[in-house]
Amino acid sequence: MRHLLEEVYVDAQHFGVPIDLRLRKRPTDLVLELKRNAFKRAVTNLVSNAARFGDQIVIRAATERGWLRIEVDDNGPGIPKEERENVF
Repeated sequence: MRHLLEEVYVDAQHFGVPIDLRLRKRPTDLVLELKRNAFKRAVTNLVSNAARFGDQIVIRAATERGWLRIEVDDNGPGIPKEERENVF
C-alpha cells in the first residue's frame, strides 16, 4: 500500500498543487489483496479532484481497528450541502 500511495503522490506532482503524503509508520509494510490499477485510479481521481478545487492537498493513510483508512483532504470549498446526496 505504501508503494502504491507513493506512486500516486509522485504522479500527482504535475498538478502543480502542494501535496503532502502522511503515512503512519509501521514495523512492516501493509499488503492488501486488491485490483491494484483500479484502486490506484480511484485514489488518483480523488487527488485530481482535490487539485481542481483546492490549493493544498494532504493524502493520509493509517490502519485503525483492522481497517485501512485513506483520506484525500484539500482546502477547497467542498461539496455544497444540497448536492452531497447526489455524490453518493
